[in-house]
Amino acid sequence: MDEVEKTADWRFVRKLEAYFLKTKQGQNRSRLIAPTPFFVSSHMTYPVQAADLCIYCINWGFRVPREMNAVNRPEIASIFSEKIEKLQWVGINKVGDTWGLENKCYGIVYVPDPYESRFKK
Repeated sequence: MDEVEKTADWRFVRKLEAYFLKTKQGQNRSRLIAPTPFFVSSHMTYPVQAADLCIYCINWGFRVPREMNAVNRPEIASIFSEKIEKLQWVGINKVGDTWGLENKCYGIVYVPDPYESRFKK
């Protein structure tokens, strides 16, 4: 992840930890990711700059249907949206062993604001 500011980075890590430890969905997803994000300054490494460019194209050129209605940049969407759609991982999540229910899972999901708590007190 791109380094922002030390206290904001630590706050974000604590929120990630709480999500993956205290919520059922987080516990299910935790087996699929690295346990702690790695923060680096993107101007220091070329692979991180490439990742920044990719995420920029996803952020401004791709919209998750039915979840995200924010404006995009048409010049980016026209070039990359269809390509991103084809590159996105799609899997099947089986719900319960006996029910036989299946849900599609996607590699790109919409997160409204990772810094804002869903459970405000």
